[in-house]
Amino acid sequence: MKYLLIIILIVIMSLSLFAKDKELSNGLGFAAGFISGSGFSYKHDFGKTAYQITLGVLATNEKNYDNCADYKEENSLIYDEYYTPDTTSTFDYSCDKNHIWGNIGFQYLYKLHRAKNSSFYLLTGVSGYFTSATSDNQKYKYVIDDSTHYHQELVGNTYSSTKNTLHINTGVGLGIEYKITKNIRTSFELPLILSFNDDKNLNLRMFIPQVSLIYFFK
Repeated sequence: MKYLLIIILIVIMSLSLFAKDKELSNGLGFAAGFISGSGFSYKHDFGKTAYQITLGVLATNEKNYDNCADYKEENSLIYDEYYTPDTTSTFDYSCDKNHIWGNIGFQYLYKLHRAKNSSFYLLTGVSGYFTSATSDNQKYKYVIDDSTHYHQELVGNTYSSTKNTLHINTGVGLGIEYKITKNIRTSFELPLILSFNDDKNLNLRMFIPQVSLIYFFK
């Protein structure tokens, strides 16, 4: 994630240095997409080209009780000839606790055609989606009481675990921007997406549109 931020900052600085038009249009608004990122969005329009940065974050600190164990021993569970509990291994119950989700995206736009109230453009970009989920966990094992009854027994103490995941998306596509008013513009984009995850798996996605709504000012 740190290297992705450095790359985006270098690209932004390069675009600013080589821009020919000093009267740049600035826009703030919202965007949602795999490459664009999802959340608050800033767009810098050079006329023929533009770039867009989007940032979003979400954090929760409450338990998901639908997936939460009471962490207590249970007695007098019944089994029969069709089922015998496995007493040789342990199993876990977990209770989701803290969850952090964030993303940042950068897009570069090259306008193929411009009309009075619309433009048609080529886009490319990169985004990173990060999640961190913390849960409380408890190990159990089954203990047989007699020929028909068994119970589950606590093993050790409750412990916490955290799982972090990172998805990197990149690709190219086409987009249409339409000027609703003098200051408000909306866009619809359809990129071809290459997505990488922590397991080094590569996924190819299409037909997942991106949208944005931006308010421009000088």
